[in-house]
Amino acid sequence: FGVGKTTMVKHVAAQSQKDGYFDHVIMAVVSQSPDKLKNQGAIADLLELRLHKETLIGRAGTLRARIMRANRMLIILDDMWEEIDLS
Repeated sequence: FGVGKTTMVKHVAAQSQKDGYFDHVIMAVVSQSPDKLKNQGAIADLLELRLHKETLIGRAGTLRARIMRANRMLIILDDMWEEIDLS
């Protein structure tokens, strides 16, 4: 329902990074029909991380390890239509 949520989130992300609240700001578009492999790849690309694992669980573990090493990181998942289990 186009009321400018994505535009607002992009502004908040840019301002947060500019003000030094976060070292990394990652924004990924999930969409109505989420493709988990594509989303994992997009986040990995923004982190300059290569995912060598082929399974969703293996790739998720690699991403999680990299994210946990970061000091201050904001991850924005945009255009979500339903809850996603990130555990």
